[in-house]
Amino acid sequence: MKFNGMRLFLAYMAAHPGKMLTFMGAEIGQFDEWNSEESIQWNLLEFEKHWKLKEYVKKLNNFYNTEKPMHQIDTNWDGFQWIHHNDYTQSIIAFRRIDKEGNNIICVMNFQPMHRVDYSIGVPEYGYYAEVFNSDDEEFGGYGITNGQKIKATDKPMHGSEWSISLSIPPMSAMFFKCVEKLTPPKKPAKKKTAKKTAAKKTTTKKTTAKKSTAKKPAKKKTTTKKTTKTKTATKTK
Repeated sequence: MKFNGMRLFLAYMAAHPGKMLTFMGAEIGQFDEWNSEESIQWNLLEFEKHWKLKEYVKKLNNFYNTEKPMHQIDTNWDGFQWIHHNDYTQSIIAFRRIDKEGNNIICVMNFQPMHRVDYSIGVPEYGYYAEVFNSDDEEFGGYGITNGQKIKATDKPMHGSEWSISLSIPPMSAMFFKCVEKLTPPKKPAKKKTAKKTAAKKTTTKKTTAKKSTAKKPAKKKTTTKKTTKTKTATKTK
């Protein structure tokens, strides 16, 4: 697990803005601290884990140089954006490196010796993503846990993005992804406008009820003036 950690932290350094710097001997996993009065312990390359680490550093440097998002914008925040950094229970971070054309490399790192399955992270584009570099590759001495070259994003919102991808993340590892095929985003179903219709129905019902109430009011009783006059006249005649 020491070599897993070594590969992880070298990738972590390479992925952040700024230039890489290591002491001589770090690229072969030298155990003793570098000493200017002694030679590098090249004899360690007789052991598999050490020469595999040397091969890893070589390919990490090549990946850093060939992928523009990894190095093109190193002096300001335009080339770096967090995806998420608050998963303290699982010690996983994810961020984007961005070049001048807006192309992205998605960097995901697991700082615990635990394999994480179906771990979702937000991505900026809808399409197919490919795993372009993995510190856990078998050729570097890792377990060989990989996500393949065709990871389709889903329309499940995550970490402030509309899209996300689900990953299998090896223990003590660094993984890098990029969108290799953009797709047309699926249309989201339109929301039904029920609130306004309901309000309109209620208003109409109220008006109808008011009209009915007005129509049902009893008519005023007519006065009986004529009957009273006839009675008075009959009394006078007698």
